[in-house]
Amino acid sequence: MFSNTPERLMAARVRRLTFVSAVALGPIWWLARETPHTTSLSSWGLALGWLFMPAVLALSLRLPAARFGLVLPATVVTGAIALLTIEAWRDGTASFFGWGVLLVGILVGDLLGVWLWSGVLPVPPPLRNPDSALRWLLIAVHVSLVLSGLVYLVVDYVAVA
Repeated sequence: MFSNTPERLMAARVRRLTFVSAVALGPIWWLARETPHTTSLSSWGLALGWLFMPAVLALSLRLPAARFGLVLPATVVTGAIALLTIEAWRDGTASFFGWGVLLVGILVGDLLGVWLWSGVLPVPPPLRNPDSALRWLLIAVHVSLVLSGLVYLVVDYVAVA
């Protein structure tokens, strides 16, 4: 009756990721807007990613094939953060480190998504189970990098303001 079928478990993960992307991309966009070296391209990229990432995820609950559409908002967000990282590096600001760590965290998340969700590359047996310790370790690395980058950027913003 209330079995934990693979579809039901995937739907729970998609709902969780929808919520996380809707919440997490907001502060990233705000920090980008408050950064002096932000270009309109990076700001718009993050805004569009913030809009479309949760929208595509929510759509994929009804239409699982829509999950492949995540490549577009993920690429836009990654590109915008890469642009912010490059601009911070050029300006020689301390925020370069925060944007760089955030970028690495986002790239790890992008790679995990393509690898573990899309089925484009073979997934080794220890990672096939979504609840495996190794898979959670990889997710923890991704989340830790993203949060570390965000914390650094917030501290840098407060120190400069």
